[in-house]
Amino acid sequence: MKLFVPKGCEWHGYDFGSFLNICWHRWLFIALLFIALALCVRIKVFAEDRWFENQLMKKRKEAAEKIAKKIVKKMEKKVAKESERKIAKAIEKKLEPSRTELEMEKQEIRKARRLEKKIKELEKKLEEKSLTEEQLKDTLMRLLESIKLKKEAREKVEKKVKEKIDVKTIDEIRKMLAVKPIAVKTEKIETEFDRIINLIKKSKKGIKLSDLAKKLKIEKGKVMEWCETLAESNLIKIEYPPIGEPLIVKK
Repeated sequence: MKLFVPKGCEWHGYDFGSFLNICWHRWLFIALLFIALALCVRIKVFAEDRWFENQLMKKRKEAAEKIAKKIVKKMEKKVAKESERKIAKAIEKKLEPSRTELEMEKQEIRKARRLEKKIKELEKKLEEKSLTEEQLKDTLMRLLESIKLKKEAREKVEKKVKEKIDVKTIDEIRKMLAVKPIAVKTEKIETEFDRIINLIKKSKKGIKLSDLAKKLKIEKGKVMEWCETLAESNLIKIEYPPIGEPLIVKK
């Protein structure tokens, strides 16, 4: 028995069963097409999400690297300052004798000013004739006792005091008592750091830590500490071989 065939289907040579079969396949194709489109959209959305996530991670990484660089720069500055401070401290120790000399010079200048003041007072009293010659001599002798002078200088001044005292004589005494400031040594002060650098420069292939300590006549631990300070300041380089002690070479 033939199924009912809609009008027009017979013209194409299809029966109703074939028509339904064709429609089913078409709808299946359309459904599969929609599923494929949905999957494509989903894949696209997923890919975009991944791209945005990667961009965000990249930006975070760049920001983290910038922060890390800033921190490293700050640390480098801090290390450099610390190295400078250590070197300055070591040089300061070497300059201590000169500082003592400067302090002595200041004391001598102060002493000279006090002496000048006292002599001016004596001159004034001499002009005003408020002191006798004997009183003036006695005052000058006491003044000499308060000043530390070398034997020869003291004898010269005492001899002058024993002679006739007048304004001219006091002026001569002032010249004798004029304190000459101590000359501060201006020659280059060679520190241990300078010696280390000079010894390294002389050695072409570098110098071992023990040899350096022997030449400086200082214990190895202290020499190593100084070398590390100089290495931090990029003045020298410390090489650590697989076997043996560290080698100090020029930068």
